[in-house]
Amino acid sequence: PSLLDGTIKLKPQPTEGVSFYPKRSAEDGLIYWNDSTADIYNLIRTVTRPFPGAFTLLDDDPNQNYNIWHAIPFDTHLLWPDARSGEIVEVFYDGQYVVKTGDSSLLVIESTGPHGLTSNDIGRRFGSLNMPRKKWEGLPG
Repeated sequence: PSLLDGTIKLKPQPTEGVSFYPKRSAEDGLIYWNDSTADIYNLIRTVTRPFPGAFTLLDDDPNQNYNIWHAIPFDTHLLWPDARSGEIVEVFYDGQYVVKTGDSSLLVIESTGPHGLTSNDIGRRFGSLNMPRKKWEGLPG
């Protein structure tokens, strides 16, 4: 109400004890698959469009950059103990796929890859635990 009627009292921010976060760069979007599902989920939400996006690399090759634009935590009771972080553990008919994280898994709903690949293409290309698959290798973490 005081904001709407113009009677709000403004208070300047303190100038002592302040700190600044450096400007984000595209590299800040690199996904570390050993991190927790919550941390990866929050990263993806933070750097999604219109920003450069969260990304992962295939075989540590910058030309094999895969952006993940939308993902949500997956069932935390399914741990896939034989999978390593960063592996696609399940692919669904609609192109969505599940990736193993440091503590559970993440359902990737929308992603893009090199040469215009979409989520559907990516899921089919890499498969899941039920068929041959490829790990996003060489990631720091």
